[in-house]
Amino acid sequence: ILKLQPVEFDFKNNGKHFCGAMLIHPSWLLTAKHCIKITATPLIMIGGLDLNNTTEFIMRKVLKVVEHPDLDVALIQLEQPVTDRTPIKVNNNPNINPGINSEAIGWGRLSENGSLTSILQEVSLPLVSNDKCASLYSDKFQTNNHLCAGYEEGKKDACQGDSGGPLIIMWDDSDISTQFLIGVTSWGI
Repeated sequence: ILKLQPVEFDFKNNGKHFCGAMLIHPSWLLTAKHCIKITATPLIMIGGLDLNNTTEFIMRKVLKVVEHPDLDVALIQLEQPVTDRTPIKVNNNPNINPGINSEAIGWGRLSENGSLTSILQEVSLPLVSNDKCASLYSDKFQTNNHLCAGYEEGKKDACQGDSGGPLIIMWDDSDISTQFLIGVTSWGI
């Protein structure tokens, strides 16, 4: 069960879900840069839980996209702000300890190469130390720019279709206002 319904959005291309993102400001979404490479005119659906019930969502058009020059991160400016949803706060505390639980959220596949879901999913994943991530993903992991979350034995993870979606922590499990965005789903093994 979601502790707080994050205001995620759904990218659709030809009517099919392919990425997620988070509302971080009434006019701005944060997503993975590779998501915006799929289509120049995505259908932006903001704030619902069931992709089959489009009345739950707010529809918006893209005004502008700003890509990070080096990382798999992009900002999407909306033509009109979203005023009836609360954007998630972006974490500015660099002291996130390995082992703390995070939540990955999205409409991605339910298993590797498995079926997509129409219901927004959430999985709890412990953060992994930078040293461990660097040893696992030596040529891909950038200690200053990336973070890892997951179980060494696997079996629970974000999957295809979750790209661009959020990785969230709560600094205090008893206080919803301490929920912060700490990362964007980009890639994994």
